[in-house]
Amino acid sequence: MVNNKILMYMKLKDINKTQLSALTGIPATTLNRIINGTVINVKTTYMETIAKALGTTIYNLFDLPELNQP
Repeated sequence: MVNNKILMYMKLKDINKTQLSALTGIPATTLNRIINGTVINVKTTYMETIAKALGTTIYNLFDLPELNQP
């Protein structure tokens, strides 16, 4: 399932996938797979890096039923 939350924040920040890849240091192919929902278990470090680059939290970008919100 496509992560529309990431896409929404990218649109708000006016950045594309290539720019987000550069900001996060996450390879563009990996980032694309995360956004497209091909990666089932996204590394926590990737989630945190993406959230930081987009100026939000991992809880706003990812469905995390196994983690409690702070």
